[in-house]
Amino acid sequence: MTRTLQVSHLDIIRPHGSSLPVVLILPFLIIFLLSISQASTASETKIRFGVHPYLSASELYSRFTPLVNLLSGFLSQPVELDVAKDYQTHIQNIGNGRVDLAYLGPMPYIILVEQFGPQPILGQLQIKGKNTFQGAIITRNTDDITDLKEISNKRIAFGDPESTMSHLIPHFMMIEAGLDQATLNRAKFVGSHQNVALGVLTGMFDIGAVKTSVFKRYKAHGLRILRWTPPIPNHLFIATHTLSSDRINMLRAFLLSPPDHKKLNNALKGIKPTITGLVAGSDSDYDSLRKMQQVLIKHGINP
Repeated sequence: MTRTLQVSHLDIIRPHGSSLPVVLILPFLIIFLLSISQASTASETKIRFGVHPYLSASELYSRFTPLVNLLSGFLSQPVELDVAKDYQTHIQNIGNGRVDLAYLGPMPYIILVEQFGPQPILGQLQIKGKNTFQGAIITRNTDDITDLKEISNKRIAFGDPESTMSHLIPHFMMIEAGLDQATLNRAKFVGSHQNVALGVLTGMFDIGAVKTSVFKRYKAHGLRILRWTPPIPNHLFIATHTLSSDRINMLRAFLLSPPDHKKLNNALKGIKPTITGLVAGSDSDYDSLRKMQQVLIKHGINP
C-alpha cells in the first residue's frame, strides 16, 4: 500500500522540537539533493573510446569489445566504442574532445599533434616483442613486376588518405623510387586496407598498399609482396584532455601492466593476436616518421 507523506508549509523537515523556519532549511535540502544528482550523473557518464576505421566497423567492434569491457570494469564507468567514419574525422574527434580515449596509427598521431598540440600517450603497441611495425606494397602473384620503378602507368590502390601504411609511407617510398607524378596522381583511394587487398586480387588495381596482417590474410588467394615498408613506431593509445591527470595516470599504469596480467593480455590479443603488450611511448619516437612526412609535403601531399 502506497502512503503519501503530507506536510504543512510550516512543518517541512523541521527537526523535532525545533522552531527553525523553513526558509533556513530549504537551501540545505536543495544542495543535498543536487549533490546526489551530480554524483549519480558522474557515475553514468560514458567514457568515449575512439578508433580509426582501418577495418570494417563490425570487425572493429568485435575486436575492441573485450578491452572496452575490461576498461569499463576497471574505471567503474561505462566505456563506449566510437568508430569514426574516416581518419580525418577520428583526428578531429580526438582534438576537439569528442572522445576521451583513442587508438590511432603513427601518422595520424603526428597530424593530431600538429593540429591540436601534444596529447597524453598511454602506451605503444608491442608486436612480438617489437614496438615497430611494417606494411607492404603488394601485387598479384601472376604479375611480373619486380621493382617499384616498374609501376609507371600501373593502377595503384591506396586505403585512406590519412592512413600510415595504406597510403602515406608507400607514397613516400614511390617518390623515393622516382615514380613519375602522373602515375601517382592516378592512384585511387578505396577506404581501407581490406578494400585495397580485394581490389588488387580482383584485378581492379595492379598495385596496392596494406598492413602486414591484411596481406597475410589474403596471401593465399594470390597476393605477393613487391616491397616491404621501412619499420616505423607502432600504433598507440592516447588520452585526451577531457580526462583528469589522475585518471590518465591511472589508465597508463593499468595499460602498462606486466604481460602476465591475463585479462589485459587477452583483451589486447582480441585487437591483434600478435600483441605482446604495451610499452611506454614518447612523442620523440615519431621523429623519423616526421622526416618522411616532410618529403611528402614537398611533393604536394599534406597529410
